[in-house]
Amino acid sequence: MITKNKKLDIKIFTEIMDADIFTNIIEEKVKSIYSNLDDATIYPIYQQDNDPKHKSKKAKEKFKELNIPIIDWPSCSPDLNPIENIWRLLKIKVNRRRAKTVEEFKKYIIEESLLIDIKIINSLIDSMPSRLQSVIDNNGLHTKY
Repeated sequence: MITKNKKLDIKIFTEIMDADIFTNIIEEKVKSIYSNLDDATIYPIYQQDNDPKHKSKKAKEKFKELNIPIIDWPSCSPDLNPIENIWRLLKIKVNRRRAKTVEEFKKYIIEESLLIDIKIINSLIDSMPSRLQSVIDNNGLHTKY
């Protein structure tokens, strides 16, 4: 998860993600962002894609219970979520370290996630208006993002 002015928040699990795991992540990671807002005038809207786990009844109920607003993301939309850029960067950095065990791999994920510059995260989040405008300008077709 990325949030403006905060380091990357990683949850490592080895199971196949399902609605239960995702709901636990909401409770464990996302809830804290909304319960610890520094400025009540800034209330972030949670962005996610239309993955079935994200749209599950269980996840929707958890977001509602925690009063977390979600962007209504259209199906078949371009993948503009800035976290995709972070995942790519993290994947490159972790792969360069050539982990030999699962434990080493997990360790590298945590270490490399902590090294991602907050300026990169903020820049990607700040680019959202431009990303969305680019899609509008291109009538929903391919953009540089």
